[in-house]
Amino acid sequence: MRCALVSALQDGPHDLPGAADAPNVSRRVLIVDDDPLTVRTVRRVLNSAGHVTSELTSGFGFAVALRSFSPDVVLLDVNMPGLGGAGALKSAREMDICGPRILLHSGLGDAELQELTERLSADGFVRKPASSQELLAAVEPAA
Repeated sequence: MRCALVSALQDGPHDLPGAADAPNVSRRVLIVDDDPLTVRTVRRVLNSAGHVTSELTSGFGFAVALRSFSPDVVLLDVNMPGLGGAGALKSAREMDICGPRILLHSGLGDAELQELTERLSADGFVRKPASSQELLAAVEPAA
């Protein structure tokens, strides 16, 4: 059962900054964000670098997506209507679902995001709007 999970179609390479420097390692990235433009932009950048993406438009279905899609990395919007990122992460942890790197994704200031990252025991954060290089650096493993 995939709930609100929508699998992205692989678009193929695009002329995006950083796409030529794409790693040989493909990551499965779950994008959780209520803003369609953000989802579309992030998906395009990540797919062009060879990563596989799926999306959720709210925190509802997050635990199901973690199990069914098995992402390596999650870009989790903090402020969403209904069940936001913090609530979705808390629910998944209460169900003892763990595994992927969790990166908070928000337009909050660095100090606020750092505090929230620590409080939620997330693995890091990416500020919105992020450049292609920032997104790829956050998602890809350190060499």
